[in-house]
Amino acid sequence: MVSCSGGGHDEWQQVRERLGDDVVCLSYGRPGIAGSDPLPASVGAAAEVTSWAAGQLHDLLAAVGVPPPYVLVGSSIGGFIVDRFLRAWPDEVAGLVQVDATFIRLIPGLSREDTIEDADDDRGFCWSWDRSMAELQDDPPVPPERAIVLSKAFGSVPAEVVAEVWHPLSAAEVDEGWRECQREWARRLDAVHIAADTAGHLIHVQEPGLVAYAVRAVIDAARAGRRLNLDSRPPGGHVLSTGTEVG
Repeated sequence: MVSCSGGGHDEWQQVRERLGDDVVCLSYGRPGIAGSDPLPASVGAAAEVTSWAAGQLHDLLAAVGVPPPYVLVGSSIGGFIVDRFLRAWPDEVAGLVQVDATFIRLIPGLSREDTIEDADDDRGFCWSWDRSMAELQDDPPVPPERAIVLSKAFGSVPAEVVAEVWHPLSAAEVDEGWRECQREWARRLDAVHIAADTAGHLIHVQEPGLVAYAVRAVIDAARAGRRLNLDSRPPGGHVLSTGTEVG
């Protein structure tokens, strides 16, 4: 379970509790977050790309002795990390769940700085948006056999956040641009696309039952050696599309 920028491992607790004792879960804080050691100064001096963080996750899984195959769950920028993990180690991935992953390319009309800090101080990772997005566009993974894309509800971005972060876009432009990004993720991964009815960006915090439903569906399908079969309405969400058929 891979968190958003600045997110710690504890934000996944409600999802973990709903998955049951037969599932081994690993969530973690990246360097400088939630008690994790800071990055060495030599690493943190320049903006990195998300494939570097995917390699760090791969090393962590080996160090703690959790063997593959894995179901990867990525929130926001964590979606970039699990995508890069899938690209580098496809044979180790049984399935993938994207939790409102960030946009693969800039929403038209949006301008923003290239770098973003992954922690509240200089102890953590510094991302390069441009280089990370270029990696995703230039080197896509082979879609996994089982994937679900979860996206937030329309109108869930507060007006003050739209004005501060998404300037000069309107709330309607943000909603439609973000939803199209989620459609693009679904096409990229040949995934089932589920929209949350009420949750905002951090769906796993606000609607943990929906995220647990998605993760459990992927796990059960992987254990049975079959593709996804969602035969019930997701709690707190509704299915927009399946595979490359985007509605």
